[in-house]
Amino acid sequence: MQQSNVRPNRATFAVILSSCSGKRLLHLGQQVHAASTRMTLHLDLFLASGLVDLYSKCGRLDTARRVFDRMMERDIVSWNSMISVSPSPLGVERPSSSSSR
Repeated sequence: MQQSNVRPNRATFAVILSSCSGKRLLHLGQQVHAASTRMTLHLDLFLASGLVDLYSKCGRLDTARRVFDRMMERDIVSWNSMISVSPSPLGVERPSSSSSR
């Protein structure tokens, strides 16, 4: 894209972040975070939620929480991303999303 002088947009970053989250590609996700910050797209609710998801799935709960805390607005997706990785307040283990039924 850069060689073709095509600027990435919100949708571009969202697709890349989703892929990074699914494959636990923290380093690439951090590059997307940096690029979106340079373009001020990191303020976008959709992208910020994707960043929370990426960092939490990659075990970087401190960074996920920092991104979450800096979000100007939050929706059900951002809250669910944060809640799904937060330890249970009662010390009860949360069921795995990949558990068989």
